[in-house]
Amino acid sequence: MRYEENLQRKNRTGLLTRQGNQRPREIRGLAVIGPALFLAGVLICLIAFKIWNLPLTQNGPDWVGKVGGVAALMAGLAICAMYFRQQGRRRRTLHTAHNSSADLAMADYDWDGHEYKPSRRKHLASRTVGPVVVTLFGGGLSYLWWLTGSGELEHGSKVGVAIAAVLLDLLAVFSWGQWLAMVARTLKFGDSRIEFARFPYSLKEPIVIRWQPPQGIHCPRTGRFTLRCVEEWRVRDTDRNTTLYQDELWSGTWRFDQAQEWIPGELIDFTFEPCREMRPTHLDAERPVFWEFAVNLAMPGPDFVETYLVPVYD
Repeated sequence: MRYEENLQRKNRTGLLTRQGNQRPREIRGLAVIGPALFLAGVLICLIAFKIWNLPLTQNGPDWVGKVGGVAALMAGLAICAMYFRQQGRRRRTLHTAHNSSADLAMADYDWDGHEYKPSRRKHLASRTVGPVVVTLFGGGLSYLWWLTGSGELEHGSKVGVAIAAVLLDLLAVFSWGQWLAMVARTLKFGDSRIEFARFPYSLKEPIVIRWQPPQGIHCPRTGRFTLRCVEEWRVRDTDRNTTLYQDELWSGTWRFDQAQEWIPGELIDFTFEPCREMRPTHLDAERPVFWEFAVNLAMPGPDFVETYLVPVYD
């Protein structure tokens, strides 16, 4: 294997957020908005699906209420989940002693002191929401386009509705394709993990990461194992749109270019020597800093791609 070390400052749009940094007032707002949206979604679904018959005047097609109710339900559940995550983070911060680096690490994030094991199945379940929502809206617009074709709606709206329906249907097909690819990877590989040689890691000594390949990996052709330090922040423009940015501060990479044979269940050690001047992990901050170990293996069929958080503190 070859080892490469890079020190760079390269901005790129981030695709994954590790932690939010909500103030207590904002957390209380989540506790109100989440249940309110959920209850509103339940009420709309009861009426739209004819479970609760009320003498209401209907001014639009049935699918509008059904799609709106399901969307409100999902949004309410997502906000409630965000509230409980934020409350757990605040409890860790308030009730964890700060007598050692391990205490500081546990106050910053809910670490397992022995390993980090991302759940592909949980990630797959969370990624199901997007395709379902796009399919609901796309199906609703397709139904509306069918109504325009049968002459029940204004003739002038046919083109606009048709374009929106086609775009949403194509997006739904693409989303379900990505979801099916993720299902294939989950069924083929299952869960994997890294084991911490020590907890937490220190920038004053080499970082040894023990990676356990999942059972579904056989004879990878090429591979790349990267430990990187990343800073993350958000920028809000004049229209109050928020863009997430990530700045890769340092990275070290192990590579191999020949097929490998690994024994199922074995631990493979990777040693990195980052710069001591690098910043330690701080997830509970306005501009979070985190260390991650990324694995990318070229395989026959779906490639294996996974990212693991690494507790690198002072």
